[in-house]
Amino acid sequence: RIDQRQRFMGVRLGQDPFDAIVIQEMLFDVKPDLIIETGTNSGGGSLYMAVLMEAINPDCKIFTIDTVPIDAWIKRFNNPQSKGKDAT
Repeated sequence: RIDQRQRFMGVRLGQDPFDAIVIQEMLFDVKPDLIIETGTNSGGGSLYMAVLMEAINPDCKIFTIDTVPIDAWIKRFNNPQSKGKDAT
């Protein structure tokens, strides 16, 4: 699955490419001041939104949370045997 292999600025982005475009459109239309992301995973989605929001609304704050530490995700996705499986 492409959404398990793609990266954004070198960070794994587990987002369907078509959904990423829709997210960009929603962020542009709404111009939120606050984004709360649950299930952060390796942080690629947060990075993607942060880059977009820098252009759309630089005052936007992004908070992310995940029950799995980012080090576990990084280790998992850098392991060629994992093939993008969940870190837990």
